[in-house]
Amino acid sequence: IKSIVEDIDNSGEPPYYDGLFSDCYNLRSIQIPKSVKEIMSSAFKNCTSLKDITFEAKSQLEIIGGVDNITGTYECSSQGAFMNCSSLEKVIIPSTVTTLGVGAFENCINLKIIEFEGTSAIKYIKGDKCSHSGYGCPTYGGAFMNCTSLQEIKITTPTPPSLSEYAFRGVTTKNITLKVPYGSLEAYKAASYWKNMTIKEYYE
Repeated sequence: IKSIVEDIDNSGEPPYYDGLFSDCYNLRSIQIPKSVKEIMSSAFKNCTSLKDITFEAKSQLEIIGGVDNITGTYECSSQGAFMNCSSLEKVIIPSTVTTLGVGAFENCINLKIIEFEGTSAIKYIKGDKCSHSGYGCPTYGGAFMNCTSLQEIKITTPTPPSLSEYAFRGVTTKNITLKVPYGSLEAYKAASYWKNMTIKEYYE
């Protein structure tokens, strides 16, 4: 398995996204095989009982998806891979992941802890603003938008990843403790949007 796919209904304008496991309301835990490189938009959207996500050792995962251009989607929604998974409390992102797409964990309202594993390759944590003329716009999407219970992020890369201004929209970022590697405190304090969090160094 190389990717966990989305299903796009192009019969309307704009298209409607539906994921392979979206709306599996009784799904409680999953293990993602190490061969998977991309979890596409909406893959596990609305799995409201999903509490545990684990990744097989030596994961090759690179992208946890969303729709980058939300203007071109149904109701200008970000359609994130784990959007609306309201029972999630902690997620550990494999070290191979480079990109968290728009809406990847949007509306995971009980998510408290995000941890980036090992020497993380993370480069992009995305968000977007819908500029469509309809659908009650402007609307927004962010990788962790409306994750209102978020308390702690542990990140393992000394260089701050690119962080969209909408990635944590709806979250009081000053209440998030951001744990960064020793020696990288000043870099995160100077980085756009990261600097709004409560930053602390950790030692390994």
